[in-house]
Amino acid sequence: MFNLSGLLLPPDSPSAPARRHHEKSRNKERLRKEEEMNLRLIAATINRSPAPFLLHGTLREYQQIGVDWLVNLHKKRLNGILADETGLGKTVQTVAYMAHLAGIWGPHLVVVRTCKLLSWEVEFKRWCPGLKILLYLGDKKERRSKRRYLTTPRSLPQRWAEANGFHVCLTTYKLLMKDHAHFLDRKWKQVVLDEVQLIRNMTEKHWERVFNLRR
Repeated sequence: MFNLSGLLLPPDSPSAPARRHHEKSRNKERLRKEEEMNLRLIAATINRSPAPFLLHGTLREYQQIGVDWLVNLHKKRLNGILADETGLGKTVQTVAYMAHLAGIWGPHLVVVRTCKLLSWEVEFKRWCPGLKILLYLGDKKERRSKRRYLTTPRSLPQRWAEANGFHVCLTTYKLLMKDHAHFLDRKWKQVVLDEVQLIRNMTEKHWERVFNLRR
């Protein structure tokens, strides 16, 4: 028989598109098995941590491995890069990690792109509603007001520099640079930089400001 290209093929021989599809599926399955093997190897080399009591919901196995890895880095006082593929739940793993730090109530700082700010707030409220979140945004007057008094439900107003005013501050790279001096007023326990590789025009001065956050 002839295919559309006019090549003579044996009766039972698959066409070129079918062969490519089969090869692609086989490669995908091979990569999946390799990833599973890598996860098992990683899991075998780190200490497993119990599920945080503040966390609402159940993590997938690979997400739990990611949280365990972050916890082990924290115990060793090391920094790290959580570089899972898009859509695998890096935000959820970060929230779970901060839930695991119960007893280390922060304050923690999470810096994200402007378009991701509200989605981070939603994930914190969904997975860890026990943490007090400060959404640091608005115009100059609104931000000044947030720094002066942090009004939380069923509590007296608290100042920006007071302990336990909030557990996690969510802000953007743009506002971090604008109000850098005020962010230096706090001693942050954990600093999370989301998708920092996508932030263009980051000069040496900008990086220096970021690194000065944890003194």
